[in-house]
Amino acid sequence: MEARLAGYLGDIETLGSAVVVRATVRPRDAAEGWELTLVVERGDQRHERVITNDACEGLAESTALLTTIAVAADRVDQEPRSSASTSSDGPMDPATTTSVPVPRGSADGPPTAELAPQPVAPVHGRDPSAPAARADARPVGDGSTARGLAASVRLSGGVDLRLLPVGAELELAVALSWPHLRVEVLGRHAIPRRFESPLLDMELRSWAWSIGGRGCGVLGPTPWLDLPLCAGVELGQMGGSLESGQSRGPTRQPWAAIDLSASLRLVVHPRIALWLTPEAILRIAGPDYYLDELLVRRTPWVGGRTMFGVEARFW
Repeated sequence: MEARLAGYLGDIETLGSAVVVRATVRPRDAAEGWELTLVVERGDQRHERVITNDACEGLAESTALLTTIAVAADRVDQEPRSSASTSSDGPMDPATTTSVPVPRGSADGPPTAELAPQPVAPVHGRDPSAPAARADARPVGDGSTARGLAASVRLSGGVDLRLLPVGAELELAVALSWPHLRVEVLGRHAIPRRFESPLLDMELRSWAWSIGGRGCGVLGPTPWLDLPLCAGVELGQMGGSLESGQSRGPTRQPWAAIDLSASLRLVVHPRIALWLTPEAILRIAGPDYYLDELLVRRTPWVGGRTMFGVEARFW
């Protein structure tokens, strides 16, 4: 904001303390974008205006121009910063005048006299015919708090705690997301693992795969960080083979479970985010392993996994 004001006014310190300007910016509570409360105090007079915009850049540009007209309109008129502008002694060329941009969604009602549109000489280095700010300018971060629907893909790897010994697992997820809602379709593959029992003179090899879907509610979305809380269902197969004195062929049985997760999503680039996701897995159906009617390994009813992922956003 100070850089925008300096572009219009030059050295702000020379304005003195006769005029007090306060600007407070915060995300809009019930809508997308940003809200700025501008207060201008000059002596006993006080004027307040609320400005809203989808982008920080447009909000800063509009606020700087309104502030300039409110506190130093004479300076703008009498000290043009471009050779193409007219002299302060002569009439102003209509081609060099511009109106104060009214931010989309700003408060209703006529502006105060202090903030009324006035002719403004072009600023040095700025094209008078160009708009004050791009309407589609995006705030810092991935824009998830200022946009609607977005699509992304995420590749994750981590540890699977459903069976011991702990094994590795890969996950691919495709998601559609809104600022406070997220829907995902996932595919998972557990890397085969081995379990040896010297007491029973046997070795168990197990593997698993599943596909599933889940929905997420996103807590506290910001341009940089949010917390998706998710619940979903996964269906697939879990298989294994027992090798002892007599080799046993592989067996495959259905796998079904409910998964609950609380993730931490950190945006490191407008289109790239990092994920940390611990999950709790509640088994609905899964295999138990027997050797000659002796239970060797039972799939637990409650398990877990921890995944680390990288997400790429398409739009």
